[in-house]
Amino acid sequence: MDPGNSHAFHNRGISYDKNGDFERAIQDFTKVLDLDSSNANAYFNRGSTHDSIGNCKLNFLCSGYGASVLHITLIPLSYVLVCMCV
Repeated sequence: MDPGNSHAFHNRGISYDKNGDFERAIQDFTKVLDLDSSNANAYFNRGSTHDSIGNCKLNFLCSGYGASVLHITLIPLSYVLVCMCV
């Protein structure tokens, strides 16, 4: 895999998440953000994956999701979940 291809890391992260390999999914979503810090979908998916493994507590905005608010034109507000990552 091309180490500079953020789309490949994002797609693989989604596959890892769907297969329950949450730690690898988080690593790939983080790599996407290293390559493209404006990728709102990667922020959202990383936050969602953290939530899946219980790294979030119900509150207002999780830091993983919070950054996606900065790019709200890419993700509808209804998808910004309410949690606080620990």
